[in-house]
Amino acid sequence: MNAHERVLIVERDAALRLRLETWLRAERCDVRAAASGAGALGLLAHVPFDLVIADAGAATGAGHDLLRHIRDRRPDVPVILICPP
Repeated sequence: MNAHERVLIVERDAALRLRLETWLRAERCDVRAAASGAGALGLLAHVPFDLVIADAGAATGAGHDLLRHIRDRRPDVPVILICPP
């Protein structure tokens, strides 16, 4: 990952979200985080992210809008879905 890349983390678990943020900031990434798909949509409307890391649970159901939004508006942005324990 290149320094200063803009990364969006979408994770419901606050502790895991903080660990991911800390790790990515140590790699010199510009990190923003949201606890839900709805919160992520608000950030995506204003920031051109280079990567999205999302809790698979946040990306289903109502969060499905998040994946659709990214696919429709920024198909070049990679999305990594994680399944926390």
